[in-house]
Amino acid sequence: MSYREQQLSRAEARRRARQKAQVSLLSWFVLGLVVGLLGALLYAWVVDPVVYYNASPARLGERSQSEYILLVAQAYVATGDREDAAARLDLLELDDETLVAMVTAQLEQYLRQGRPGGQVQSLVLLGELLGIDTETIALFNPEEPTRPPATATPLPTEAAPATLPPTRTPRPTLTPTPTPMLTPTAVPVYRLLSQEQACNDAPNKRLEVIVLDAFLTPLAGVEVVVRWDGGGIDRFYTGLQPAVGAGYADFDMVGEVAYTVVLAEGSPLVSGLRLSSCPSGALGGWRLTFQRSVLD
Repeated sequence: MSYREQQLSRAEARRRARQKAQVSLLSWFVLGLVVGLLGALLYAWVVDPVVYYNASPARLGERSQSEYILLVAQAYVATGDREDAAARLDLLELDDETLVAMVTAQLEQYLRQGRPGGQVQSLVLLGELLGIDTETIALFNPEEPTRPPATATPLPTEAAPATLPPTRTPRPTLTPTPTPMLTPTAVPVYRLLSQEQACNDAPNKRLEVIVLDAFLTPLAGVEVVVRWDGGGIDRFYTGLQPAVGAGYADFDMVGEVAYTVVLAEGSPLVSGLRLSSCPSGALGGWRLTFQRSVLD
């Protein structure tokens, strides 16, 4: 090997040695970073974790804020203190629009999840406190109809005569007592969700009734009362056809008869139901869907 070749070989060996040293140094540096990061996490999470004391509800996450709102609602139901509930909600540091949207969304979520009725009712009352006016709020707190104030009838000022001529005492007459019609209660137990035509190819045209609970679950055992022209009346119950649905019941409609439907526990009266023409031209019945508007 010539002198030049020896010099080149030695230069190449030195270059490779430097590269090896650089790679080794970089590896140790990366390893040191990883060990340091793991050590810092271990210290922060296990040895000496950060513990918050007296943290504001505004610092909570979205899920924790929802739980806080539920607690405020339950406390409001227990105490009835409007000012205290408002002060607690102010700690979330949310503007009115955001707070209303959050409570509304939480209430709808609880209904979908089938949460206990007490939790739903608490949020409904809190929503009323916030001035939320939605169908959901109205469902669980239907307004009672206003009644005119009673007025006292003034007594006559003229003095009655001292003596009155004798009069024959009429005999009492027996009059038949009419059977009272079922009427909706002041605060109906059920509300009418929908009324639509029941168009199908079945030979019997039916008046179909579907009853749901407050969480839109079919409800069996609900008494349905149907009246029609001429004083006819029939009573039947949901759930007698489980193959169709637990909250389903039906009644055969005929001719030009007008029917009236009401739930025995209390619901709006649905009257004037007759066989009517469907889009296909054939006659069809009606399908009424009721929802329970109170929580047990």
